[in-house]
Amino acid sequence: MRPLTKPLTLVSIRSSAKQTLSQAYGHLVTYYSLTVMCPNSHVWWSMKRRYSDLYYVRTQLQRMYKHALKLKGARQTDRVVALLAPVVSAKFPPKRLGLDTTNIVQERLIGLKEFVAHLMQLRSSCLELRDPSNDSYFETEQLNEIYRLLGHALAVPTRMNCRPTTTTVATTEPCAICLEDHRDGAKDSVFQLPCGHEFHQECILEWFETQHTCPMCRTEAFAGYIV
Repeated sequence: MRPLTKPLTLVSIRSSAKQTLSQAYGHLVTYYSLTVMCPNSHVWWSMKRRYSDLYYVRTQLQRMYKHALKLKGARQTDRVVALLAPVVSAKFPPKRLGLDTTNIVQERLIGLKEFVAHLMQLRSSCLELRDPSNDSYFETEQLNEIYRLLGHALAVPTRMNCRPTTTTVATTEPCAICLEDHRDGAKDSVFQLPCGHEFHQECILEWFETQHTCPMCRTEAFAGYIV
Protein backbone atom coordinates (compact mmCIF):
# COMPACT_ATOMS: atom_id res chain seq x y z
CA MET A 1 0.00 0.00 0.00
CA ARG A 2 1.21 3.53 -0.71
CA PRO A 3 -0.41 6.96 -0.34
CA LEU A 4 -1.92 8.71 -3.33
CA THR A 5 0.79 10.94 -4.74
CA LYS A 6 -0.72 12.45 -7.90
CA PRO A 7 -2.52 15.80 -7.56
CA LEU A 8 -6.27 15.28 -7.25
CA THR A 9 -7.90 17.67 -9.70
CA LEU A 10 -11.27 17.85 -11.40
CA VAL A 11 -12.85 15.90 -8.56
CA SER A 12 -16.60 15.77 -8.01
CA ILE A 13 -18.24 15.42 -4.61
CA ARG A 14 -21.55 13.92 -3.54
CA SER A 15 -22.97 14.76 -0.10
CA SER A 16 -25.77 13.41 2.08
CA ALA A 17 -26.73 13.61 5.75
CA LYS A 18 -28.02 11.15 8.32
CA GLN A 19 -29.14 11.78 11.89
CA THR A 20 -28.61 9.18 14.60
CA LEU A 21 -29.50 9.19 18.28
CA SER A 22 -26.38 9.72 20.37
CA GLN A 23 -26.35 7.77 23.61
CA ALA A 24 -23.67 10.11 24.97
CA TYR A 25 -25.52 13.35 24.23
CA GLY A 26 -29.10 12.08 24.44
CA HIS A 27 -30.20 13.76 21.21
CA LEU A 28 -29.92 13.41 17.44
CA VAL A 29 -26.46 13.93 15.95
CA THR A 30 -25.99 14.69 12.25
CA TYR A 31 -23.29 12.94 10.23
CA TYR A 32 -22.46 14.19 6.76
CA SER A 33 -21.34 11.63 4.21
CA LEU A 34 -19.15 13.05 1.46
CA THR A 35 -18.05 10.90 -1.46
CA VAL A 36 -15.13 12.17 -3.55
CA MET A 37 -14.69 10.98 -7.13
CA CYS A 38 -11.40 11.60 -8.94
CA PRO A 39 -11.54 10.77 -12.68
CA ASN A 40 -7.78 11.24 -13.11
CA SER A 41 -6.88 8.63 -10.50
CA HIS A 42 -10.00 6.50 -11.15
CA VAL A 43 -10.51 6.39 -7.39
CA TRP A 44 -13.51 7.16 -5.19
CA TRP A 45 -13.76 7.32 -1.44
CA SER A 46 -16.25 8.37 1.23
CA MET A 47 -15.87 10.07 4.59
CA LYS A 48 -18.34 10.57 7.44
CA ARG A 49 -17.90 13.85 9.27
CA ARG A 50 -19.77 15.95 11.79
CA TYR A 51 -20.03 19.69 11.28
CA SER A 52 -17.64 20.19 14.21
CA ASP A 53 -14.97 18.04 12.51
CA LEU A 54 -14.73 20.32 9.49
CA TYR A 55 -15.16 23.44 11.61
CA TYR A 56 -12.04 22.35 13.50
CA VAL A 57 -10.12 21.93 10.23
CA ARG A 58 -11.11 25.43 9.16
CA THR A 59 -10.01 26.81 12.54
CA GLN A 60 -6.61 25.14 12.19
CA LEU A 61 -6.13 26.55 8.68
CA GLN A 62 -7.10 30.01 9.91
CA ARG A 63 -4.52 29.70 12.70
CA MET A 64 -1.78 28.76 10.21
CA TYR A 65 -2.81 31.58 7.89
CA LYS A 66 -2.63 34.21 10.65
CA HIS A 67 0.72 32.84 11.80
CA ALA A 68 2.14 33.03 8.26
CA LEU A 69 0.83 36.59 7.85
CA LYS A 70 2.43 37.61 11.14
CA LEU A 71 5.81 36.30 10.01
CA LYS A 72 5.59 37.73 6.50
CA GLY A 73 8.73 39.71 5.76
CA ALA A 74 10.76 37.97 8.43
CA ARG A 75 10.40 34.55 6.81
CA GLN A 76 9.42 33.16 3.43
CA THR A 77 5.66 32.77 3.78
CA ASP A 78 4.28 34.15 0.51
CA ARG A 79 3.27 30.79 -0.95
CA VAL A 80 1.65 29.61 2.29
CA VAL A 81 -0.36 32.84 2.54
CA ALA A 82 -1.41 32.62 -1.13
CA LEU A 83 -2.47 28.98 -0.73
CA LEU A 84 -4.52 29.49 2.43
CA ALA A 85 -6.16 32.83 1.55
CA PRO A 86 -8.92 31.40 -0.72
CA VAL A 87 -9.81 28.70 1.82
CA VAL A 88 -9.98 30.84 4.95
CA SER A 89 -11.97 33.52 3.10
CA ALA A 90 -14.42 31.04 1.55
CA LYS A 91 -17.98 30.94 2.87
CA PHE A 92 -18.55 28.38 5.62
CA PRO A 93 -21.89 27.45 7.21
CA PRO A 94 -22.15 29.36 10.51
CA LYS A 95 -22.65 27.81 13.91
CA ARG A 96 -26.29 27.63 15.00
CA LEU A 97 -27.78 27.34 18.46
CA GLY A 98 -30.06 24.42 19.25
CA LEU A 99 -30.65 21.14 17.49
CA ASP A 100 -30.07 20.57 13.78
CA THR A 101 -33.25 21.48 11.92
CA THR A 102 -33.96 20.50 8.33
CA ASN A 103 -32.91 23.98 7.16
CA ILE A 104 -29.65 23.85 9.12
CA VAL A 105 -28.79 20.41 7.74
CA GLN A 106 -29.54 21.55 4.18
CA GLU A 107 -27.43 24.68 4.64
CA ARG A 108 -24.53 22.61 5.90
CA LEU A 109 -24.89 19.97 3.19
CA ILE A 110 -24.24 22.64 0.58
CA GLY A 111 -21.62 24.56 2.55
CA LEU A 112 -19.57 21.57 3.70
CA LYS A 113 -19.53 20.12 0.19
CA GLU A 114 -18.10 23.40 -1.13
CA PHE A 115 -15.60 23.55 1.74
CA VAL A 116 -14.37 20.02 1.03
CA ALA A 117 -13.90 21.02 -2.62
CA HIS A 118 -11.67 23.88 -1.42
CA LEU A 119 -9.73 21.46 0.78
CA MET A 120 -9.20 19.09 -2.13
CA GLN A 121 -7.82 21.91 -4.26
CA LEU A 122 -5.59 23.06 -1.39
CA ARG A 123 -4.19 19.56 -0.90
CA SER A 124 -3.49 19.26 -4.62
CA SER A 125 -1.68 22.62 -4.60
CA CYS A 126 0.39 21.60 -1.57
CA LEU A 127 1.41 18.43 -3.36
CA GLU A 128 2.52 20.35 -6.43
CA LEU A 129 4.57 22.81 -4.35
CA ARG A 130 6.33 20.30 -2.11
CA ASP A 131 9.98 20.60 -3.11
CA PRO A 132 12.81 18.88 -1.16
CA SER A 133 15.25 21.46 -2.53
CA ASN A 134 13.29 24.38 -1.05
CA ASP A 135 15.72 26.30 1.17
CA SER A 136 12.93 27.71 3.36
CA TYR A 137 12.58 25.32 6.29
CA PHE A 138 9.57 27.22 7.66
CA GLU A 139 7.66 27.13 4.38
CA THR A 140 8.44 23.45 3.84
CA GLU A 141 7.23 22.58 7.33
CA GLN A 142 4.06 24.64 6.88
CA LEU A 143 3.25 22.91 3.59
CA ASN A 144 3.87 19.50 5.15
CA GLU A 145 1.66 20.37 8.14
CA ILE A 146 -1.18 21.49 5.87
CA TYR A 147 -0.79 18.37 3.74
CA ARG A 148 -0.92 16.06 6.77
CA LEU A 149 -3.93 17.88 8.23
CA LEU A 150 -5.87 17.60 4.97
CA GLY A 151 -4.93 13.96 4.39
CA HIS A 152 -6.49 13.09 7.74
CA ALA A 153 -9.46 15.46 7.43
CA LEU A 154 -10.36 14.21 3.95
CA ALA A 155 -9.77 10.54 4.79
CA VAL A 156 -7.67 10.21 1.63
CA PRO A 157 -7.22 6.45 1.09
CA THR A 158 -4.07 4.52 0.36
CA ARG A 159 -3.90 3.13 -3.14
CA MET A 160 -3.80 -0.60 -3.58
CA ASN A 161 -1.00 -1.92 -5.77
CA CYS A 162 -3.56 -3.47 -8.08
CA ARG A 163 -7.31 -3.73 -8.44
CA PRO A 164 -9.13 -6.66 -6.83
CA THR A 165 -8.61 -9.84 -8.82
CA THR A 166 -11.41 -11.81 -7.13
CA THR A 167 -14.28 -9.91 -8.69
CA THR A 168 -17.50 -11.82 -8.16
CA VAL A 169 -19.53 -9.71 -10.57
CA ALA A 170 -18.31 -9.09 -14.11
CA THR A 171 -18.89 -5.72 -15.72
CA THR A 172 -20.92 -7.48 -18.39
CA GLU A 173 -23.52 -8.56 -15.81
CA PRO A 174 -26.35 -6.28 -14.64
CA CYS A 175 -26.03 -3.90 -11.71
CA ALA A 176 -27.50 -5.80 -8.76
CA ILE A 177 -29.34 -2.70 -7.53
CA CYS A 178 -31.20 -1.55 -10.66
CA LEU A 179 -30.76 -4.80 -12.65
CA GLU A 180 -29.64 -2.83 -15.73
CA ASP A 181 -26.42 -3.47 -17.66
CA HIS A 182 -23.27 -1.79 -16.35
CA ARG A 183 -22.35 -0.53 -19.79
CA ASP A 184 -25.79 0.86 -20.61
CA GLY A 185 -25.15 4.14 -22.45
CA ALA A 186 -27.86 5.87 -20.42
CA LYS A 187 -26.09 5.07 -17.15
CA ASP A 188 -23.07 6.74 -15.55
CA SER A 189 -19.75 5.45 -14.22
CA VAL A 190 -19.35 2.11 -12.48
CA PHE A 191 -18.03 1.94 -8.93
CA GLN A 192 -15.95 -1.04 -7.89
CA LEU A 193 -16.03 -1.79 -4.15
CA PRO A 194 -13.15 -3.30 -2.14
CA CYS A 195 -14.86 -6.69 -2.27
CA GLY A 196 -14.85 -6.56 -6.09
CA HIS A 197 -18.59 -6.10 -6.64
CA GLU A 198 -19.54 -3.36 -9.10
CA PHE A 199 -22.55 -1.03 -9.29
CA HIS A 200 -23.66 2.05 -11.18
CA GLN A 201 -22.37 5.21 -9.52
CA GLU A 202 -25.82 6.68 -8.85
CA CYS A 203 -27.19 3.36 -7.62
CA ILE A 204 -24.45 2.77 -5.05
CA LEU A 205 -24.30 6.42 -3.93
CA GLU A 206 -28.01 6.29 -3.16
CA TRP A 207 -27.40 3.06 -1.22
CA PHE A 208 -24.54 4.73 0.69
CA GLU A 209 -26.95 7.35 2.01
CA THR A 210 -28.16 4.75 4.50
CA GLN A 211 -25.18 2.39 4.91
CA HIS A 212 -21.60 2.02 3.67
CA THR A 213 -21.63 -1.68 2.91
CA CYS A 214 -21.76 -3.76 -0.25
CA PRO A 215 -25.40 -4.58 -1.13
CA MET A 216 -24.30 -8.07 -2.17
CA CYS A 217 -21.95 -9.30 0.56
CA ARG A 218 -22.29 -6.58 3.25
CA THR A 219 -18.55 -5.89 3.30
CA GLU A 220 -17.72 -2.38 4.55
CA ALA A 221 -17.05 -0.03 1.63
CA PHE A 222 -15.49 3.41 2.01
CA ALA A 223 -13.16 3.45 -1.01
CA GLY A 224 -12.67 1.80 -4.38
CA TYR A 225 -12.16 2.30 -8.09
CA ILE A 226 -14.12 3.97 -10.89
CA VAL A 227 -14.15 1.48 -13.77
